[in-house]
Amino acid sequence: MKIKILFIASILGISCSNDNNVVSSIADTQENFTSLWCVPESNIGGGTSYFPLIESPTFKNITFIDSLNFLVENSKVAILAFEDKIYVYPYDFTNYYEVIDTPIENKNLIFSYCPLTQSSLCFDTNSRTTTSLTMKASGYLYNDNLVLTDDKEEEYWSQIDSKVIRGSNKTDRIATYNLIETIWSVAKTKFPSALVFYHNNTNLCSGCEINEISLNYNNPFGVINEHVKEDTVYLFSYNALTNNAELQTISINGKKTIVVGNKNIPFFNAFYVPSTIEFTLLNESEFPLILKDNENTKWDVFGRAINGPNKGMKLESPKCFIAGMWAWEDFYENRILHY
Repeated sequence: MKIKILFIASILGISCSNDNNVVSSIADTQENFTSLWCVPESNIGGGTSYFPLIESPTFKNITFIDSLNFLVENSKVAILAFEDKIYVYPYDFTNYYEVIDTPIENKNLIFSYCPLTQSSLCFDTNSRTTTSLTMKASGYLYNDNLVLTDDKEEEYWSQIDSKVIRGSNKTDRIATYNLIETIWSVAKTKFPSALVFYHNNTNLCSGCEINEISLNYNNPFGVINEHVKEDTVYLFSYNALTNNAELQTISINGKKTIVVGNKNIPFFNAFYVPSTIEFTLLNESEFPLILKDNENTKWDVFGRAINGPNKGMKLESPKCFIAGMWAWEDFYENRILHY
């Protein structure tokens, strides 16, 4: 039996927000500690049905995964690059966990995908000012979006907000690690040496061609301007790419930023632009190379300089990801549409 008791934050001497209207405290006898939700409790759904924790994920090569005949050409996947390796996360495989801890050399990356909001973010837990994290899906939802928790269930994190919404470190945010969302046919043909996340807890795929984990071209790509009083999201749509591939320039967090998208080889990404560099789009036949700069260096879809005078450089990215339009509306009052 779960008993919820409301406390006044001032009595506890704890403040979760400058807005007292969104402060409530819950003593949860099941979890044996008192926690404070930093968001309206009415926006919290689900419950503590913790998903399995996975700390040592298995990765297989493209040939093995393709031989299973589980994924179809338009199965949705996320791809991230670290050093000289490419990692692919098919959403048909990630749904069993929703949160996958991926230790890579000196990095502890955490991949997450929420099937409801259709949002995929990777977190770099080394960026925290306290300790690195091991995380899993909590079973809770905030605005119908995934809530992550640490392995001790002491802190709860909103995936889309990327910050603590219950726990002691209430001002703590977690940095995102850049990834792209695309489809299986692109992953296997353009990144043949990639490592693909795999586990045995998958169901037989029935009607994969029409399932909910195929790419939804109506979901906007959002770039977050975080360093203002109210976060603003700049939204970009596949349907607005009149030339199939486009490069647009905006200002994010006070920095010149380019947003690159392609509908034929579906992807979006965003990068901060160094002051001395100007970019133009490459022909899509050169993918995963997508950009050429004014110094004759070619850059790939992850912002890495592959050849030319700037080889070895990597562009930094703002927080950016794809999600359902209703999710953007729920989380961001300030939305600028580039449609």
